[in-house]
Amino acid sequence: MNGSNFLIQTESGLEKHGFFQNIFIESENSENAEDKAVEIIRNSDIREIVKNKPDDPPMIYLEEITELENFDGVEQLIQGRSFYLESKEEELSESELKEIDCKLLENITFQWRKVAMVVATTMIDFKDDFTDISDSFFSERVKMLAEQGIIESQGDLDYMRYSEVRKTQYIDSKKK
Repeated sequence: MNGSNFLIQTESGLEKHGFFQNIFIESENSENAEDKAVEIIRNSDIREIVKNKPDDPPMIYLEEITELENFDGVEQLIQGRSFYLESKEEELSESELKEIDCKLLENITFQWRKVAMVVATTMIDFKDDFTDISDSFFSERVKMLAEQGIIESQGDLDYMRYSEVRKTQYIDSKKK
């Protein structure tokens, strides 16, 4: 099972977490097994730690289901949860994404420039904004802009130090 959007108090404050948990269920079919597993999680101790407001509920999904002949070798039917901190990037609004893209485009010139330089300059420009957003996220936004034909690229965009970008002639002609 996979839980997501669980607002939990940590030493750093309230943060969104997800989790993975294995649950072994005896059931007539996979749909019924999923329903039972979700119900077990909902009625567990997790209710005591979740701080979500009603308009931002946590979600529980079936990640994978495997049918077993029997429970031989299974020591616990309900196994422990593994929590992970959810990415801040997932919480960005459309307007924030546009703001990031615009700032990236401001830092891309008509001359070839390393993607690492564009990303670093953009992150510096934001100073106190988007401090929890990783450089790889900014790099992925550059890659998206290139895939959309908004900018040109050369090299492997999966490696920001080994790729370069520049504004396209299309953007150049629009500025004139």
